[in-house]
Amino acid sequence: MRIQVLKLITLLFVFAFSSHAFATITVFWDGTGDGIADTSIPLPPPGDQPFTIDLYADISDDGHGGLLSWGGLAQFSASAATATNSTIDPNWFVVGKNDISPGVVDLVAGRIGSGLSGQQLLAKIQFTATSPFVLSLVDHGPGFDDFVAEDGFVYDGSFGEPTIQVVPIPGAVLFMLTGLAGLIGFNRRKSS
Repeated sequence: MRIQVLKLITLLFVFAFSSHAFATITVFWDGTGDGIADTSIPLPPPGDQPFTIDLYADISDDGHGGLLSWGGLAQFSASAATATNSTIDPNWFVVGKNDISPGVVDLVAGRIGSGLSGQQLLAKIQFTATSPFVLSLVDHGPGFDDFVAEDGFVYDGSFGEPTIQVVPIPGAVLFMLTGLAGLIGFNRRKSS
């Protein structure tokens, strides 16, 4: 009988503390505009700049009402890149901060009413860059809850710091593309 009571208590304990495990959030950068997490994107040639990197959150919620407010510091090397514009998605119509300074974009936004679940665009940041750089999103730090659900549940700490690397296009690819362009031009000239 004692063993059965201990098993029941253990089962209830595990169930009670695992109920919050279903509330998850994945925050990621998308540098290609397809809504899929990217870990690296090619550094555009100087003539193709500026370029945009989007910030998304994918919220799987178990009854906390969805994401109601969010925030973070988008950090990057100020010597390699410049943030030229930052736009918070209209779903987050209560904008607390959207401040651009060298090496950081300070973002805070929310909404009134119900929270949002599923994949949500949070912000778009436009950059120019002179060399490769890493873009990361970090918490504001102690005393500030960055990702909060409608019922007050705090998602902070339940996801890693998302990063994306903006890397140069390999020289071999540029060489191949230059060769292809030359062949196309030669073929057009030959046919006319």
